[in-house]
This record gives sequence, C-alpha cells and structure tokens, in this order.
Amino acid sequence: MISTNFGLSLAVFTVAASVCCGSAHAESANHSPVVVSISANTGEIAGFNSIRVFRNLAPGHGEGMFAKQTFDLEPPSARWKLGRDTTIFIGALPPGEYSFRGFYAAGKSLTIGEKNLLGKFIVTAGKPVDLGRLVLTPVNSNVLIGRISLPSPNMALMRRVVPEKAALFAGEAASGWTGPNEAAQGFEKYSLSNTVGADCATERADGTVFAASRLGTVLMRSSAGRWRGIHGVGMESLFCVLPVGMPDTELVAVGEMLTLLRKPRGADQLVAINPGNLPPGDLMKINGSPSMGWFVVHKLGNNVTLYRSSKLEAGDWTVVLNEDIGKDNVLNSDGIFTWQTDVGMGYAKQKGPFMVFENASGQWSERALPPEHSYLKHVAANGNGVISMRCARVNSLHLLRDSNFISKDMGAHWTPIAQQPGNAWMQIQVLHDGTLITGSAGTHFSTSRDNGATWVPGGKHENRRFLPLRSGTLLNFDDGKYGYFSIDSSTDGGKEWFGEYSTFNRQAYEAQQKK
Repeated sequence: MISTNFGLSLAVFTVAASVCCGSAHAESANHSPVVVSISANTGEIAGFNSIRVFRNLAPGHGEGMFAKQTFDLEPPSARWKLGRDTTIFIGALPPGEYSFRGFYAAGKSLTIGEKNLLGKFIVTAGKPVDLGRLVLTPVNSNVLIGRISLPSPNMALMRRVVPEKAALFAGEAASGWTGPNEAAQGFEKYSLSNTVGADCATERADGTVFAASRLGTVLMRSSAGRWRGIHGVGMESLFCVLPVGMPDTELVAVGEMLTLLRKPRGADQLVAINPGNLPPGDLMKINGSPSMGWFVVHKLGNNVTLYRSSKLEAGDWTVVLNEDIGKDNVLNSDGIFTWQTDVGMGYAKQKGPFMVFENASGQWSERALPPEHSYLKHVAANGNGVISMRCARVNSLHLLRDSNFISKDMGAHWTPIAQQPGNAWMQIQVLHDGTLITGSAGTHFSTSRDNGATWVPGGKHENRRFLPLRSGTLLNFDDGKYGYFSIDSSTDGGKEWFGEYSTFNRQAYEAQQKK
C-alpha cells in the first residue's frame, strides 16, 4: 500500500526513533525551532522515523535544495522507541518557505509529488513554529495524509514525553501554514470513522464490547452487533481498555505516549486523566478498581514496568516489578502478562513468578506456573476465574516446543492439555461453557469438550485474533496490515461469518476501477 520509492533524497528532519528530540540548537542565530507530529491509522507501519521537506528558494537559487541537517536524539534515555503509531519531530530550520516531500518508516516510504495537498509553511527567524498534527489513513490500497483542524496537540504531547523540549515553544508559536486547511473537516471525519485496529477487546457484563483502536478511539459494540467509535481530543493510539463500575466513569483506556483516558458515564466522548508521576513511556495495559487500586503496564524501549496507584487522577505510582525484555527474550513478548480476576488481578513474567493480588487482603501471593515450563508465551483469562497458559519448553537441541495448561483455581492446580490440533498456533481459550477452542494451521478453529482428549474441526478464522463472548458468539479481528481492517462475527463456532465492521470503501474502489 505504501510505496518503497525513495524518490526524494533531501531531508531536514531525520531521526532514528519515534520520538525525535532534536537538539534544535541554532546552526546560526536565525534558525527557529519547528515541531510537527504525525499519527498513522494503519497496521502496515509502526511509526515514522524521518520526514523530508524542501525549502523553496528564490528564483535563480537552484531547484529548492539545501544542505541536509540531522538532529540526534537527546537526552540518552529518549533513544528508546516511544509510541507505536504517533511520531513527534522537533528540529531547527532556517527561515524560508517549505513543503513536505516524504514520510519514511522502516522499509516504507510515502512520497508527495508536486500536487501537495498539505500546503506550504513558513519559518520566520527567531519565532517557533508548531505545525500541529498530520494523520495518515488508508483508503483501500491507497493512503491519504492530511492536517487536522483541532488545535495543535503538540505542546501537551511534549509536556508528557519530552518536557525538556516544551520550553522551546513556551512563547506564542506560529502555525506556519500559509493557506487554510479547507479539507481538514472531511478528512478527519473519514479517518475517525475508519479507525484501524481493535486491541484488548473486552466484554462487559451487559454484552457490550469495548476495544482500543487508533487515533485516540475506543470501538464500542452493542449487544446487537453494531460498532461505533468514541473519541477524545487526542490522536494517540490506544492499546487497552477496561470497563469499570465507577459512579462517574464506565471505561478507562491507556495508550501510547502516556495516554490515559476515561469515558464519563452517559457521555459520548473520552476525556484525559492526569497521569500523575508516571515517567515518559507507553501504557500497554490497565487493570484495577477504586477499591483495590490501579495497575498499568508501562513500556519504554526494552524496559517494562508494572506500576500501582491508589487513585487514577494524578496518581502517585509506585513500582511493583520491572523487567528488561531485551535480555534473553527469546519469544519477543511484552515480558509481563496481566489480567483481571474475580478477586483482584494477576500477573506473570515470562520466566516467572506468577502473582495474584487479592483485593480483600490487599496482598500479593505467589502461585505456581505450569510444571516444567521454560518460557511463558501467552495467558488467556475467560472472566470466570479460568486461566489458560501457553508455555514453551526448550529441548536439548534448544528448540522450542509449546505446551498448554488450564487452571480453574488461579494456579493452585494445572491440567495439561494432552493433545491439540496439528500445528495449532493460537492460544487455547476456555469458553464460558468449558469448551476449549484454538486455531491451527489451515486457518480453521478446533474445539474440544473433553479437555483436549479429542478435537473437532470448526470453521475458518483467517489467521486472526478472536474473542469468545458470553453469548457464544465469536468475534474475529484482523490486524489491518494490508490496507483494510475488519471485524467479523460467528454464532455457529466459525462455520459462517458475518461482517460487522470494515474500513473497505466501495465508492473509492469503484472509482479506481473506472480509471
């Protein structure tokens, strides 16, 4: 979908990670700090690592090219990748008129031709420039990139993740753009109506399903199977949602670049929660309640930390445990698995331990991981206190072999799943009636009603993630890596599927076919 043609070779913004905290020191006295951020609404790329612009010189001064400048990350702690889909670039540019020409990710590029719909921007000597947020969104096999009409979110973003750089823009920053943003409203509406991704999907007791999506959106499914998006003021991707029973809040959500949000009860929007003393990083998971406190999984580069706070708003977060997932991480997992339980919450590290927090006592207790395990690969909890774990064991040849285990008493006892379908690769989940379900090569589900002694082939699953609902319905999510994103449902164990949500644009497809 995104071309790999590096047709433009001139860059004034060049970075090595998703947060570019360029030195922004003036190469000469008249250079000015410039900030711009971009959010990608696609699973095809994971953030941009460079942006390229041209300075339009006066006639007789060549073809608009000038010396390439590179801005390094600083301080050293910011060298870790921060954010999955949103990138913020901060640099210093000499005065002049500029236009964007290229956006580059690892192995991908989006090159803008002479018909530049973004418009041009001006840098004035001695005055900071805040270009606001750009958004990239797919339209089938093509992509659009545009400016949003919301007030610039960059100052708030810098204060959260690179506070030392916010001072560069403490004065009144110019917007920089030379023309009106006429297409913004329609572009935003299209993008927010077609967000890609549904992570950490969770079913509430009333049958409502919430899932974290991109562009600061929570996707909400009614019990009748209708999806709609709930948005906030930010555009940072969300990673996890948690339904809660608080008087003023029915949902909390976390995401990239220290995003912490809540949905007020009865409201149709997301509002920001002050993250308190959490350090810069990405919030991957959230668990908890007002009575037992709140837990977030925080990630910065290879460092994953589980924090706890007694309150959400302006929380005083303390470290529960810390894990360096870059050290001996043979499975490339997030390092820490967390899940809600009937009595509190549980967590497990890749190589142990497995701990349970009991709300009544306010204490942690250690439970046994499945026997003879080497590495923990996946954990699935079905909400009824049943946990399944998928473990990898290393044999004498240092090859990984997977084994699955089920516990109905939070790890006091484990039942091995003696058999599973050939080439099964999906996590075994336990449905609410006790049925085991997993996916295997050949893109079919398989189910077992005798703890894995025998398996019955089911319907297709198209190599996606799935969520079994209490009603017996299966939801099937893809990853949005090929220009489209969809959510399907099945009420007969995957034999037949019904499309519930899709970013496919038939009008654009038909127009392209006519060309």
